[in-house]
Amino acid sequence: TLFPVSGAIKVGTSIADRIVVPTTFAFAIFGGRLLTALLLNIGNDKSDQTEQKGPARTRSGITTAATSPQLVARVALVSLLFGSMYKRVHRRSLEWTDSLSLLESSLISCPRSAKSNLEISKIYSGLYKEKFDLPKAISYLEKAERIDPNYCDVSYQFAHCHVQQGKYVEFEERLTKALLCPFTMGQAIPLWQNYWKQVTSDPRSGAEAKDRMDKYQAIINQAIEKDQQKEREEATQQLKTRRKEYGGDEL
Repeated sequence: TLFPVSGAIKVGTSIADRIVVPTTFAFAIFGGRLLTALLLNIGNDKSDQTEQKGPARTRSGITTAATSPQLVARVALVSLLFGSMYKRVHRRSLEWTDSLSLLESSLISCPRSAKSNLEISKIYSGLYKEKFDLPKAISYLEKAERIDPNYCDVSYQFAHCHVQQGKYVEFEERLTKALLCPFTMGQAIPLWQNYWKQVTSDPRSGAEAKDRMDKYQAIINQAIEKDQQKEREEATQQLKTRRKEYGGDEL
């Protein structure tokens, strides 16, 4: 059964389908039992009253008259339920076949997902040529940054958008931040090296570019030193804690 994909269970994340899939087997058993009882009226306490008026029943209490109005009504209701669920399952399955539709649906279910806003901005910044819209891409990035100011992944995507707009000062600032983000550092390093190699070699503006590069390099060095200092402090604190645990000055 694809019941979880129908969206009947609200989980609150963009990967809700994956979270509720483990319940599929249990739903198939208990849901099937419930529908069978509803359709066939199993367990009716009056089933043993063989002389009652109406459709004949077996020992198990199953209605044998296929033309029972109640049975027809129940079958109609169940058919409507399955038809509605099939429509939702079909729509959701189609959403998983395309990145844009999947991200749009994830933003509907989780509008405050910084990750989803970042990913959909890539759609409009050049991933799909027919969807190219830099102002829209930047608006999604700004929203992602408002949702989570510490979500450093957006800096590299900001740099990608700014360089296409020709805003090189903003590009340089975002590229520096992307270089300091552990999740985008690998992509940012070659871009950093290639960019500054080209702009500093310009005979007209190379000297000015070199000053800007030195300024950003100093920011990077300062951040690295700060992280190293933090690591040393944490290591010292751990050493003190271990010494207290062992009750001596030496391990």
